[in-house]
Amino acid sequence: MATAAAISTANAINSNPSQVSEVLEVAKSILRRHQDTELAQKLFVMQEYLEISPMHPERDYSEALQNALADLTAAVQLHLNTELEAMISLFGEIAANSLNTAAVQEAAYVR
Repeated sequence: MATAAAISTANAINSNPSQVSEVLEVAKSILRRHQDTELAQKLFVMQEYLEISPMHPERDYSEALQNALADLTAAVQLHLNTELEAMISLFGEIAANSLNTAAVQEAAYVR
């Protein structure tokens, strides 16, 4: 018979399992490219709660799981936003260089 704690923990995990797995996969992908101890710690905490919650069904890990997921999601979003800003900056530089090159070529052609 399932305890109230086990049911609460299961509900926390199962409320959006695709979000949990997606955040875990993206975090692992980021860690393959970047060494970030803070992200690694948050990933470790999340994985630990996911592993120990079935071992101790009498305990309610739902709040801890939700907090770990929120922390991990925030760290992943920070990385993704940082990468997006870097890409925007890079593409802006490429576009500016392209426009400068085109302007120089056009000026040379006009002469």
